[in-house]
Amino acid sequence: MAIASIVCSIGDVPPAAVLWKGGISFGGVVAFIFADLLLLPILNIYRKYYGARTVAFLLGTVYLAMVIAGYIVEFAFGGLGLIPDQADAEIPMEGVSRNYTTWLNIALLLLATVLLVRFWRTGGLSMLRMMAGTTTEAWPSTRGWRAGSTHGPIRELPSTCWSGRVTATLPRVLPSPDGKPVPPPGTADVFRAFAGDLAAGRRPWTTETAQFIAAQFDQLATDWDTTRATGRDDPLRDALTRGGPLPPGPCLELGSGTGPYTPLLSTVFSQVITVDLSLRMLQQARGRSPVRVQADASTLPLPDSSVAAIAAIDMLLFATETARVLTHDGVLLWINQLGSDGPLYLPATAVAAALPGTWQATESEAGWGSWAVLRRTR
Repeated sequence: MAIASIVCSIGDVPPAAVLWKGGISFGGVVAFIFADLLLLPILNIYRKYYGARTVAFLLGTVYLAMVIAGYIVEFAFGGLGLIPDQADAEIPMEGVSRNYTTWLNIALLLLATVLLVRFWRTGGLSMLRMMAGTTTEAWPSTRGWRAGSTHGPIRELPSTCWSGRVTATLPRVLPSPDGKPVPPPGTADVFRAFAGDLAAGRRPWTTETAQFIAAQFDQLATDWDTTRATGRDDPLRDALTRGGPLPPGPCLELGSGTGPYTPLLSTVFSQVITVDLSLRMLQQARGRSPVRVQADASTLPLPDSSVAAIAAIDMLLFATETARVLTHDGVLLWINQLGSDGPLYLPATAVAAALPGTWQATESEAGWGSWAVLRRTR
């Protein structure tokens, strides 16, 4: 009864007083109050995040703890003569009144309104929709979508077309220094799931999502180099040094941001074309990137087989478009600046499996991150 009737933490106190006045045991009242740990909305949230099996375990464990706690309180307080007289219990009968809590409620309501307006104007709804689609179950109708497509479903490729294999894992030569800036695990897990589902074609890339991400990075652009960038190029430098041979020709740097890695790429490739969704990020890259293009990586403004290399540094994978613009002997430089701790991390095996055709990879770890150089075998 307690689990079904309680709707908020403090809402169990008046019913508990009524039950105590009606003759329920003191331990039963305590167990009833503990039931606010098992609110039905909270159980539903647990089910969505952790699954029915985990919720059943939590429900059984907490329920058992409530029962045991009720018996302990009943016998302990009864044995010590500390149980109050039920006749002294008072049931609150006050109605709505105007007091200091009224003014607190009004003030907090106004504050909540301001926060909701800010949430709405800064793309909060788009963020929620994007995060709500990070699991396969949340997008049951998107099977068969091509990663990066906004034009509807296409034929789902057989599993043999998605198979890739890592050919070489090189030993680490650049150590990982102290002070690695590890993001919060909950947030990173959500975005890793999003990145994995997008790469594997389990969810679409929509115009709304692209606009939301562009707006977020526009806001971060001014302070990006001083507050967000890792300031280290170990994974990319190691990939360029040991991931060869690298083909001659232009390199497309996707998700280039403010261009901190463009000068290093320019030491290897004859031309580096930097692409980013965020116009302000590209404006911050002035002086680092001579060729800057604002574009969506899901629909690149480039002809087929037009670039020798693609550098994707902490970037979402648009598998079909990546394969389309690369020359047959082109390479994909897949760089994760924070390795498996990064919010957009995908292992080389997942990248190779998502790319159409068959791909081989050379991979390693360097500094705080990891890298893979992927080549098409057919």
